[in-house]
Amino acid sequence: MKSAMQIDVAVLIGRFQPFHNGHATLLQLALETAEEVVVVLGSSFHARSTKNPFNWQERADMINATLTPAERDRVSYIAVRDYYDDARWATAVCGKVERHFPYAKRIALIGHFKDA
Repeated sequence: MKSAMQIDVAVLIGRFQPFHNGHATLLQLALETAEEVVVVLGSSFHARSTKNPFNWQERADMINATLTPAERDRVSYIAVRDYYDDARWATAVCGKVERHFPYAKRIALIGHFKDA
């Protein structure tokens, strides 16, 4: 399913602690936008806490549990740590996405208006 905009990869960024219906809606939008989707799992290397009860693998498993097998084949995951420096964090995310999808020419960032 190629979108009319010919987006190569859609990127969805979040902590997903836990993954909920709002996240699921954004993930479905990402799947409608591009053939391949990458979910960037933020705060990936923190110790468990009340704020971060799940590790990144558990969050990826939660998300996969909501997808059909065909959708699962189109979604991949990238774990990213917190840097507490927006420019450094953005550089890390962009670099990981570019390394994961070196062929991608058109990348869409999927988000919610509150994230603007």
